[in-house]
Amino acid sequence: MSNIVPTKGFKVDFGKADAVVAEQYCTLYEDRIKKALAYELISGPSLAYEPLVAAVMEDVANSQKLGQAIRESPQSFISCLMMAAQCKLLPGGKYDLFYMIPRRMSRKTADGWSKVMEVTPLIGYKGLSHMAQQHPRVHSVEAFCVFKGEKFSFSPGTGVLVHDWDPDVSREDDDLVAAYAKAIICPPNDVTPNPTPIVWPLSVKQIHKSRDRSEAYKGAEKYGKKDSPWHTDYLAMCRKTAIRGMLTNGSIPRDMGIGGMISQEDRSTVDRGESAPLPKADRTGSLRQSLGLDTPPPDFGTAEEAVAHIEAAADIAALEHLRGGFSSFKGIDTSTISEAYNAREEELK
Repeated sequence: MSNIVPTKGFKVDFGKADAVVAEQYCTLYEDRIKKALAYELISGPSLAYEPLVAAVMEDVANSQKLGQAIRESPQSFISCLMMAAQCKLLPGGKYDLFYMIPRRMSRKTADGWSKVMEVTPLIGYKGLSHMAQQHPRVHSVEAFCVFKGEKFSFSPGTGVLVHDWDPDVSREDDDLVAAYAKAIICPPNDVTPNPTPIVWPLSVKQIHKSRDRSEAYKGAEKYGKKDSPWHTDYLAMCRKTAIRGMLTNGSIPRDMGIGGMISQEDRSTVDRGESAPLPKADRTGSLRQSLGLDTPPPDFGTAEEAVAHIEAAADIAALEHLRGGFSSFKGIDTSTISEAYNAREEELK
């Protein structure tokens, strides 16, 4: 996959260090990355191109596997980077906002089926919190873990939560009993935070149900590698699950982009095997793969998610690819989606 046709008049020098190769790919796709940075899916402060690339180079310099994944599958790297740009999150373990995870995925190449190193996205729980707080009505979003021996109770009727943190209890992964997200929001047309927080608690059993649906977790368990985020950063993933639950439940106001980004993250970790053959590495194939045009259209769960993907479409071809995912909608949802589609189509013409 190394023969992507350059768009800036030069070729990637594969004899350079991994971080330099990553920077060169960023340069080749600079216009598209800047366009992704300009998408107004998430309100709040913008993110500039230069610090994004600097964060990428630092992360690649610290991970040999990530460098290998970029060389083997540059399209997945650019796709991951564009997602970070749309989320307005700096990638890398240094920031704990957005991670570029190298994974071996089953793909069809010129030599037949094989495992290919790809770059897959992972939004950290701090990244989700950061994105949620960009909404003008969201004052703060936090997530906490509860361990055996700590006093914890929550009354859904009154919204009262009691969590007495105890420094003497064990805080190992096996000692977790619950996690919860807490958000403070402002009423509509008001800038004064509501003193009563919105709380979204999850028992460890509920958290594990979510974990067990994770493709990364199932793959790591299947092959005995224990290298998924659920294995390496268990408590952080528990916090993230609580925040995701609160965001997708509709408990707090959110920007249209968050639902689409969460769904895109989920799909990126699926090892689709024979259902997702890799296109040939020519100019057209590379472009089609980077836009996701050689995969089935997304199966949207909500009209909000469909609209988020419509607004994120990079061009007419990507927009038209979404059509097959709208067939299940009826009633007012169809009007909402149609209006968003027509508006985005006019913007891209």
